[in-house]
Amino acid sequence: MAHVSHPSSFIPSPFPHRIGFQQWYPPRRTHMIGSSKPVALVDTRDPQQQLHDLQEVNAQLLVAGLCQQNDAEQLRLQIDFTTTIMTSLGEGVYVIDMAGQCIYLNPAAEQLAGWRMADLQGRSLEIIFLDTASTPASDHAGEGIASVLAVLRTGEVQRQDEAQLRRRDGGVFAIAYSAAPMRMDGQVVGAVISVRDMTQAQQLRQLREEYLALVSHDLRAPLSVMMGYAQLLVRRLEPHGLTREIGHAQMMLESGLRMNAMIQDILDHGQTTPQIDVGIQTPTDLALIVQQMIDQTVQPDQRDRIVLDAPPTLPITINQLQISRVLVNLLTNALKFSSPEQMVHIQVRQQAAEAQIRVTDQGIGMAPDELLHAFESGYRAKDVDKITGHGLGLYSSRLIVEAHGGQIWVESAVGQGTTVTLTLPIR
Repeated sequence: MAHVSHPSSFIPSPFPHRIGFQQWYPPRRTHMIGSSKPVALVDTRDPQQQLHDLQEVNAQLLVAGLCQQNDAEQLRLQIDFTTTIMTSLGEGVYVIDMAGQCIYLNPAAEQLAGWRMADLQGRSLEIIFLDTASTPASDHAGEGIASVLAVLRTGEVQRQDEAQLRRRDGGVFAIAYSAAPMRMDGQVVGAVISVRDMTQAQQLRQLREEYLALVSHDLRAPLSVMMGYAQLLVRRLEPHGLTREIGHAQMMLESGLRMNAMIQDILDHGQTTPQIDVGIQTPTDLALIVQQMIDQTVQPDQRDRIVLDAPPTLPITINQLQISRVLVNLLTNALKFSSPEQMVHIQVRQQAAEAQIRVTDQGIGMAPDELLHAFESGYRAKDVDKITGHGLGLYSSRLIVEAHGGQIWVESAVGQGTTVTLTLPIR
């Protein structure tokens, strides 16, 4: 019987990505080319070499098995870690597939609305997500799911600050949610929806609006009386030609008008989404407005601190009351955050088709991290507890300036003072 050394006695390993060896198989019978007689293919290696090769194969198979076992353990640990995170989250989390059907919800989501995994698994979330105008009536079902499903279509994060969720018992409550795409190999395969209960926040917002409306009403009542008497005083002084006294009475009246506008500002800030209506804009002289603002705001013994650099006139069309409020805010801040001996510089300029106003003080200044929040509602810098204020001045100023189509920004450094610059389009 012929002895043939055949290369097919060794075939590639079934684990090419882990171990690079050839697996040996025992001799088998086959046919020689051109012959119908079977020929036995016999391994010609000596027994010691065969034993060595078998031991090598067994060792490599053992390594492959250990690697697979380690991979399985790593996968189990990763799953346990992810599950721990999901169950520990205080926010409700829903996971949907590309059909919009729920495939997972965490314990916080179950507690939030009473729906269990068995209730929602394999069902569309349109039965629980409603829009802000929805009621528990069934004909509103699904109206709030549109933006949730949009994430599957666009692959972009979707957020909704005002939505509603239906409880299992039929009740409806306010929520805010964000929906983010879930990807595998670059393809969107579903979405993860994070839900927050906004019931308490909504109640607090309503209480705040009611309180501000009540306070504003109580402030306006005595203010109306004072403004009425100021108008009466002006009328009675005019026949006598008492120009100086008439001017003082008019300043009282104008201050009352500004205070009335500030009360309206308080109401505007109490809204969920504050908006400023510029109302009627009239042609006026910005340089004159700045000078009048200084005369009406700064006490006589403090006016030496003010350095005004302005042209004789600067025609502009604006809502005079609103821009005056901005200027009062900026000047008041500059004086408050400076010591009595420090100067405040006000510069008024025309830059191309814009009017520019810069208010610069030499006060305590602001740190870089504080500058990031300078125009946020209610924000106050650190270490200013002894200085009165509510953190609304720059915020309301920004709203007014932007409503006029302008811009406002602040430059500052700790211990080196602050400069607030605003621009307004000249129309």
